[in-house]
This record gives sequence, structure tokens and C-alpha cells, in this order.
Amino acid sequence: MNHRDITTTDALVRREPGLAVSLDARSDAAHAHYAVHAHVEEGTAPVTLSLYLDGDLVDTQRSTSSVHRFMAPDVPPGRHVVTVRAVDGAGRWGGASTVIESPASAIH
Repeated sequence: MNHRDITTTDALVRREPGLAVSLDARSDAAHAHYAVHAHVEEGTAPVTLSLYLDGDLVDTQRSTSSVHRFMAPDVPPGRHVVTVRAVDGAGRWGGASTVIESPASAIH
């Protein structure tokens, strides 16, 4: 028997690609708050999104919308990683991360 003679009876499994997730984080200049906008393309509703700051869970939302808005809490001065992870109703997942720079407060 050579390798071309091998057959299988296993059904082919259709694999769905992961979710395409993008994010944008913008600072409120007067405060250390960040508005994080996440966009999930072609997700099956409902979509659950989780927001992480430096690996710590900050917020979770469940929605049928493809665009989500989070308000991050006070962000201490310095560089931080903001991550959004999404899981849709079909179990597909995806995520995106960005680095933000939070300035030192001018108020002492």
C-alpha cells in the first residue's frame, strides 16, 4: 500500500476563520480616561467583548452591534497595553491590542 491508497471515512470539517477585530484608543486630554472603540467584522450575534488593560480585565460587554465603545478607567502615567477580545455567537474569536502612552498629570 502506498500513501495514495489511504482513504478516510472521517467527514470533512469546515473551519470558520477567526473574527477580524480592530480597535482605536483615544485619550481625553483633560483626564486620564481613554475611549476605546472596537469593531468586529462579520461576527454572529451576540458578540461578547472584553477589554483588558495591561492584562487585567477592565470591562465586558455583550451586544448585537459591530461597533463597541468602552471607557477605560483612570490610566496611570506611562505605557500600557490595551487589548480587546471578542467571541461571537458561533464561538469564533479574535482580538486586537495597541500600546497607549498616558502622560503624567499636570495637577499635583
